Amino acid sequence: MLLMMIWALIGSNADMAAAGVVSSSEQAAEILVEVLYLTNRGRRPGEASVVGYTGERGGVHSGICRVAFSPIALMNDLAEHMPFYVPTESRTLAVEEDTKTDAFWVRLKQRVGESPGRPVLLLVHGYNYGFERACRMGADLQRRLEGEAEVVLFSWPSDGNPANYLPDQVDVEWSVPFLARTIQQIHDRMGPETPLHLLAHSIGSRGAFYALDRLNVMPETQPPIDQLILMAPDFDGATFVDAFDWIRPLVGHVTLYASVNDTPLALSEQLNGYPRLGQAGERLTLIDGMDTIDVSEAGRYQITGHEYHLYHPRVGADLAELVSTRRPAASRSGLAPRMRDGFRYWAIIGTDNP
Repeated sequence: MLLMMIWALIGSNADMAAAGVVSSSEQAAEILVEVLYLTNRGRRPGEASVVGYTGERGGVHSGICRVAFSPIALMNDLAEHMPFYVPTESRTLAVEEDTKTDAFWVRLKQRVGESPGRPVLLLVHGYNYGFERACRMGADLQRRLEGEAEVVLFSWPSDGNPANYLPDQVDVEWSVPFLARTIQQIHDRMGPETPLHLLAHSIGSRGAFYALDRLNVMPETQPPIDQLILMAPDFDGATFVDAFDWIRPLVGHVTLYASVNDTPLALSEQLNGYPRLGQAGERLTLIDGMDTIDVSEAGRYQITGHEYHLYHPRVGADLAELVSTRRPAASRSGLAPRMRDGFRYWAIIGTDNP
């Protein structure tokens, strides 16, 4: 019945829009968000558009994703009373591909130069992300940060198909050299006055770890990453604990977000045979020198429980505060301290919208 109500409201809104009955205030509320991207996806010849990038391996491309967020009439009131995510906006995507090799770096310097000292947030998406979905994820994050950081989307050739988990694993690992070079280039070109944050979601954490490993064997070019943010990482938990000592010198601070409500990671544990780093409950990973944020008490909110940084308002608010202020968990609002086995970690609590 609830799904029928939501569908009816969406259909009603579409009919109103088609009839030209959407109010001028709603039209004026459209928000355009731009995100720079780098990708090593294949591309269909002659198609420099969102449909042109595929899940195949390709050369290096760059450009701008432009996402227009438009309100869906009548949905805000419904969303405010729901204990789970309800879409309140439509998102229209356009892509402008750079034609000159150095255009990406010129754009990035211009954007960061508008606010000296503003961080660059390099976003590595996870499994089952086509290019269009990855662009929208980047735009969501850029919008939430409200100009406090410049998001750069690193889009590796995920097939965007939930059945292709293993091929995605292989392709993110194939992308490691490109990701390592990107991290190094951002550091070299932007300079030490521009903090670099690396945010890896889900299986994108594999690319992030292996890129850091690749950079770690070249000490003369080690990039000082200000923040490593692991969001629902689909990576072997025990391997991470063993590797933490060599990860730590490469980054200023490490933050892990985990949840017991994460269904894809539970399935990944069955497939891989061992707990994943982004799981919580008995599998929650606690290490000295890392802030662990347990999202479990905030509830599932979205059906898979795997993309809470996009859908759960409290998690999104904490992530934005972390990136914009660079404060540790102990100094951020909205977190409650917890203790286990002598380790302190932090919980995001409450299922209601803030």
